[in-house]
Amino acid sequence: MDFRNLNYVPTLAVRTSEMQGLEQLPAATKDRIQPLFLLAPWRNNPDLTRAIQRVEKAFPGRDYFLDIDRNYIPPAEKTTDHFQWYLIQDPTDGYSKWWEFVAQTKHAVPCLQMHKQAISGIEKQINRAREIGRGFALRFQILNFPNDANEIAGILNNIGAADYVIILDAGWVKDTITISSKFEEIIRIFIGKINAEIPFIASYTSIPKEYSFIDGVEEVAFYNRAVISDLRRIINRPTIIYGDWASTRPRDRGDSFRGVPRIDLPLRNSWVFSRAQGKESTYYEAATQLVEAKRYWQQVEGMGVWGELMIADTARGPQFGIRAPHQNVAARINLHLHTQAFYEIDNLKGLDLDEPWQDD
Repeated sequence: MDFRNLNYVPTLAVRTSEMQGLEQLPAATKDRIQPLFLLAPWRNNPDLTRAIQRVEKAFPGRDYFLDIDRNYIPPAEKTTDHFQWYLIQDPTDGYSKWWEFVAQTKHAVPCLQMHKQAISGIEKQINRAREIGRGFALRFQILNFPNDANEIAGILNNIGAADYVIILDAGWVKDTITISSKFEEIIRIFIGKINAEIPFIASYTSIPKEYSFIDGVEEVAFYNRAVISDLRRIINRPTIIYGDWASTRPRDRGDSFRGVPRIDLPLRNSWVFSRAQGKESTYYEAATQLVEAKRYWQQVEGMGVWGELMIADTARGPQFGIRAPHQNVAARINLHLHTQAFYEIDNLKGLDLDEPWQDD
């Protein structure tokens, strides 16, 4: 991965909706994104190589960032089966088991593990990253920023490392103004200490956690792009890269798909949510009223990507398209990733998205 050419770094959990939405993207879109995958067992299978296989099926032949999804909790009845899952989180000897696992992958650019690590452990991990020759990432949870961040920056400068990126991840936030100030504060901490060529990726999500407020068709703005623009202007550092959570949010024990069927439509700087009236309403009704809301639908109609076609099919009749919550989320992720990957292009309807033909 050429860190100098990063365009869009979405954070994706290894879950059904994320993998389906990503897999269905055109190759031209995948070439413009550099995902950060949060590793967890795929469908609770304790063999983590299955998760890597699913990631690389959805994102074939391309490098990606990889970190541990510490919000994943194995099912209580299967906890003892997930020995490998707990093993890669063992901080002993600079997370040696994590690095053994990463070394077995082909395309993963690993994140350093900073939980319960002394500076000596961080140094050991940097050396291991250089040994496998893929570069690395430092992913800071900015709402729990480490006290020894300046020491870590000093280590990087002392060893002359330039083959890494810094990911500043705020997770789910409600107050964009506050989080923008926090990004600025943390980036300034590093400005005098980090090579000016090192990219900073700023990422967060503000997608709603519940949707009972949706009555008909409602638009909810998000401000991630404006936050990045402000940071580049205030900090005067062009290597601040756009990231987000691909219209999802971190795992939460309260996550649930229960409720009235809903259709989601991601636009450039907002999400549009459609729910029909009544407890017996359907995905078909939600899709129909969304497609009839021309001021929104015409912004994506004609893009030709899978998420758009799924919504259009759903509006054809109850037997078509989206018929389950995870399919709605997958279609939303697919459209969001495509729109953000080509954000600098105002009209995405004329793109050549044909896949290269192969003679098997």
